Amino acid sequence: DSIYAGAPPYRVPLQGESLAGAPLHAPLRINAAVRIFTGAVVPERSDAVVIQEHTQRVDASVVLQVRPVRAANVRPAGHDVKTGATLLERGTRLGPFDLAWLTACGAQRVHVQPLVRLALFSTGDELRDAGTTLGTGQIYDANRFVLTELLRSMPIAIDDLGILPDDPATIETTLARAAREHDVVLTSGG
Repeated sequence: DSIYAGAPPYRVPLQGESLAGAPLHAPLRINAAVRIFTGAVVPERSDAVVIQEHTQRVDASVVLQVRPVRAANVRPAGHDVKTGATLLERGTRLGPFDLAWLTACGAQRVHVQPLVRLALFSTGDELRDAGTTLGTGQIYDANRFVLTELLRSMPIAIDDLGILPDDPATIETTLARAAREHDVVLTSGG
């Protein structure tokens, strides 16, 4: 601590660099500094990190504009999660950030419940999809649209089978196939 007895600045010899993926393998010498990059391993016997904006490189040394504070800017391995801690609660719907978190914690595989597979279709010769031209006696299929929107926030994979004509054989065939390939079949129409 003797070199830090007075007020800054402090001139300290540079011992090397520690890069992410290429750490300095020697312990830090007393009253020396190592240039360390974000994500790099802090060398053994290091007790503080001074951010680059508060330093100046001069030949084979570095000038510190501030007094180092023990443990400042150092994040120990495992500081963000303790051994045995729950990473995500059961029932969490996994999104991109959840998957990134699991990966950052080293999880290669997780047990998941697959999305419910839902088949959705409307029936009716009078129905048309929005955006098409309506003929006499025809209407737009708003029910299939609103059902899709109501279900969107649920853990469901929706297979939109469209509009079926009022043909019993077509409806029966579609219902049978949908029941084989899906967990739930939802229809709108008469």
